[in-house]
Amino acid sequence: MATIKGVRAFVTVVRDTSSLEPIFQLRESFTNPKMLTPMIADLKAQSAEARTAFRILRRLPPWNFAALDALPEGSLGRHFAEHVRAAGIDPAALPSLPAHDEFEYVAAHLYETHDLWHALTGFDIDVAGELGLQAFYLAQQRSALSLSILSAGMLNTAIYAMDDRVRRLDAISVGWGMGRYAKTLFGIDWESLLPESLEQVRARYRIVPVTQAFKQVKLAA
Repeated sequence: MATIKGVRAFVTVVRDTSSLEPIFQLRESFTNPKMLTPMIADLKAQSAEARTAFRILRRLPPWNFAALDALPEGSLGRHFAEHVRAAGIDPAALPSLPAHDEFEYVAAHLYETHDLWHALTGFDIDVAGELGLQAFYLAQQRSALSLSILSAGMLNTAIYAMDDRVRRLDAISVGWGMGRYAKTLFGIDWESLLPESLEQVRARYRIVPVTQAFKQVKLAA
């Protein structure tokens, strides 16, 4: 159940979608065993990799961008490093949370792989792109946090950004479809995949990049 702090954070996100701090506060209101237990059970049922990740609390090491730059062109790791630079993300600002049990691990793993999922799916880091990725999350996970972020995004659109409604709703629609089609990405041993070809990784996990997904939707229409 959302706390008063969580409700205040939700209202703040509705007013200002650019600030990360209220997102972190919103996440705290949904980090409790009652809400996370069914989510964890679903993830374990979907994927052997997720079961292994929860058993060993698999973590990514701190990003070494010099090492990523040295990987082959077209590799997942090289593409991720290029994505982070193009987005203007400060590698030192990438969040790292403790993970002493399965409940903490959910947030820790999602935080440290969030920008990697951006790079894999191709969603931008603007509001439409973030909403699209949250729809991808929600298609794969029983995530109350993703649903609350999407709800806040829709209210923000209705009150402050109706001119951007088409881009945002298109991103949500396509992100939901992409997430439903892809294999479960939670808990994957991404570190071992960094040297591999981006296209091969996408094909292995059925990740359709967002530009291609948009084209397929338009053709279907």
